[in-house]
Amino acid sequence: VLIDGCQAVPHKEVNVKKVSETRLEGYSDQFSGNVWSSDAEQDYTVHFVIEFDHPILSMGGWVEDEIFEGEELAAKDIRDAGLFVYFDQKEHPVVQVRTGISLVSVENAAQNLKTEMSEPFGWDFEAVRQNQVDTWNELMSRVIISSNNRLEKKRFYNSFYRSISTRNTWSDVNGEWRGTDGTVHRLMDPDHVALGCDAFWNTFWNLNQFWNLVTPEWSSRWVNSQLAMYDAYGWLAKGPAGMNYIPVMVAEHEIPLITGAYQMGIRDFDADKALEAAVKMQTTPAQKVHNGFAGNRDLTVYMEHGYVPYDKGRFSNSLEYSFDDWTVGQLAKAVGKPDIYETFNERGYWWRNAISETGFAHMRDSDGNWLEDFDPFESGANHHYVEGNAWQLTHFVPQDVPALIEYIGKDRFTDNLIWGFEESYSLRFNGLNDQYWEVPVAQGNQQF
Repeated sequence: VLIDGCQAVPHKEVNVKKVSETRLEGYSDQFSGNVWSSDAEQDYTVHFVIEFDHPILSMGGWVEDEIFEGEELAAKDIRDAGLFVYFDQKEHPVVQVRTGISLVSVENAAQNLKTEMSEPFGWDFEAVRQNQVDTWNELMSRVIISSNNRLEKKRFYNSFYRSISTRNTWSDVNGEWRGTDGTVHRLMDPDHVALGCDAFWNTFWNLNQFWNLVTPEWSSRWVNSQLAMYDAYGWLAKGPAGMNYIPVMVAEHEIPLITGAYQMGIRDFDADKALEAAVKMQTTPAQKVHNGFAGNRDLTVYMEHGYVPYDKGRFSNSLEYSFDDWTVGQLAKAVGKPDIYETFNERGYWWRNAISETGFAHMRDSDGNWLEDFDPFESGANHHYVEGNAWQLTHFVPQDVPALIEYIGKDRFTDNLIWGFEESYSLRFNGLNDQYWEVPVAQGNQQF
């Protein structure tokens, strides 16, 4: 039984021990260092309890390249470690195992295991399996499609499953969750949970709407989880992995998540606080929050110039930030704050400052000069245009597509799209080797 053997992520400390004939307890303090940037770190301690339905005959493990026999593993500053356990195969040819985890404590891991597994199911494997089937059937049955094409149904429900299974619950059954500075916080509403993911980067294209329509209870939990982080540390989080402030990707697209939920009738949260938090994210320069980093890196120059000059930051953030500004305005309008609405609705059209007479989101410096010898596919691709190129990012104005068409010209807009789809057809609308910026319409990535 492999307890812990991740070679990619270093461990500051690992401690596991046998506490009874059928039970192991321990923790792994994991540290991923500056994975996302030079000024943010991601670390968390996973506490766990592991139970078997038959007694352990003997056990051992390894630390790096050394193998040992024994009932405890304790090591620091390592990359590879693990435990193995032996059972009487003749007496017990089948052994069942169940686990509970927690970012807070071993005690909470034990309580999670007891509440979610031991008490309701005991060692009844079929009962656990059936509960999973019933849970997913209830979710899947919220959307019924009719088709004679079995493959289309498989595609749809596979996408359905992936839409709601790729996020993580980081709080315990008692509502406790550990924040970025190590402090333990508690959610007082039993329906609230602390949620994490790698980023909200462009979930507004389809995921937000799907969650709001199909799983509104989880949209509510997302918003309340964000507000719990805001209450604790004064910032929303674009990528709350492990409940840390991880600056993965760009912009603050948790704001469209919150605004969209409110506009679609999910309002069991403090909307005024949500607006206050959204305004802060779009007006306050980014900064470190303990080991993490929160906010928009290029916000200061964006507010100074009305766009992000390519000699001061990442140029495509001009369009990303403008969209988030617009969504702040929409939330302000919905909750009856006209002054805030006017300010951010105007900023929601700053995307115009990034589009030149060429009809493209054309790199521009801090003196207002457009880049010479500009190529919409080559210039700044995958750098000044995050995971994209100018041709793709030109179309990043979801807040007002008619205004974009009018700004660059209907014929030019239409001709660009027709050419882009025809050019991308032979590659099935996907960038080879994840080079999304080399294909006009790359549906395998968020930007287009």
